[in-house]
Amino acid sequence: MAIITRQTTATGVTNKGAPLTNAELDANFIELRSQVFYVKAAEAIAKGDVVYASGAVGASGTIEVSKYIANNTIEELYVLGVADDAMALGEFGNVKSFGEIQGIATNGTAQGETWVDGTVLYASPTTAGGLTNVEPTAPNQVISVAMVVATHASNGTLFCRPITGFHLHELHDVATTTATSGQLLTWNSAGYWEPADAPISLPDQTGNSGKYLTTDGTNASWGDVALLPTGWTTEDTGAGIVFKYNGTALMRLGRTGNLEVVGSIDSVASIV
Repeated sequence: MAIITRQTTATGVTNKGAPLTNAELDANFIELRSQVFYVKAAEAIAKGDVVYASGAVGASGTIEVSKYIANNTIEELYVLGVADDAMALGEFGNVKSFGEIQGIATNGTAQGETWVDGTVLYASPTTAGGLTNVEPTAPNQVISVAMVVATHASNGTLFCRPITGFHLHELHDVATTTATSGQLLTWNSAGYWEPADAPISLPDQTGNSGKYLTTDGTNASWGDVALLPTGWTTEDTGAGIVFKYNGTALMRLGRTGNLEVVGSIDSVASIV
């Protein structure tokens, strides 16, 4: 059985943490659709800011929150939700991790974006506490935080439910602690993925433009593309292209298209 307790001390009545009366439950039934945290602000927080647990208030059990930015500098596991109250530094207020945030701008104008009903919003990788309709890309974190359910310039509504996602190393069947740059994930006989070197290491590409990749069965290397049979080479003399066989010039293709033969033509030979 769950016991619903009050979040704050009401004036002249029971203290924070005391169970709600039946009358209070009836009056606040709609709030049971939300998951709310009573927190202390470690910096100035605006209503609608995305916040994370950045500390705690002594041994009180109260979480201290700061604005979250999804630029891979703060672990997403600490994301708590969206501020439902504006809080100055040191003030207390509510943060929702599930439920509606009402009475805020939800049209995206302040972000330079256009939000409509149904727009999915992500934690911003550029503005601390901000939301954006642009899905971040790695190495920034992709954290879907809320959806617009009522668009308005100042009195709109968001439904928040942060989904923080996973890093590869957080998957149960992946071990990445020994990974180094350039390795691949391979499946091992123990039944999980682990890093391993690539089967073939590619040679350096610098200075090898136009060459092809070859292998001797063990090592890979770059090879020259042979346009002429073995022994034949060419030389550009300015007047034309000279064809040589084993270093001896045998014919020249002039710039005008004339073919000049050096020496004699074997009468037995044929041109195919």
